[in-house]
Amino acid sequence: MFSHGSALSAATVHEHGSLLLRLAGELDVATALTLRTVVADLVQPELRDVTVDLNSVTFVDVAGVRTLLEAQRAATAAGATFRLSGVNGSTRRIIQLTDHPVLADAIEDPPTGRTA
Repeated sequence: MFSHGSALSAATVHEHGSLLLRLAGELDVATALTLRTVVADLVQPELRDVTVDLNSVTFVDVAGVRTLLEAQRAATAAGATFRLSGVNGSTRRIIQLTDHPVLADAIEDPPTGRTA
């Protein structure tokens, strides 16, 4: 688990070639570098699947979207599939507004209606 002050924290679960990264808090310009470093350390060639759970994320800005896109690229380069789960309405909207179809395609569940 890591945290960046009280703004962002994450817990990881590794099981049978899968990585689940559960984020909580704010994913923004202030926390993006920390997440970028964690993803670089966690994404390994033996992974088959990477899921980033955003259910407890309360805010995402453009820097956060860019960091998620970098995580997707790292996972794909390692040969893993990449998914986003627990995506709330406001996060889904910023992904749509920033026009990153790769991230939009990675969203695995329907909108929750939450607009944190």
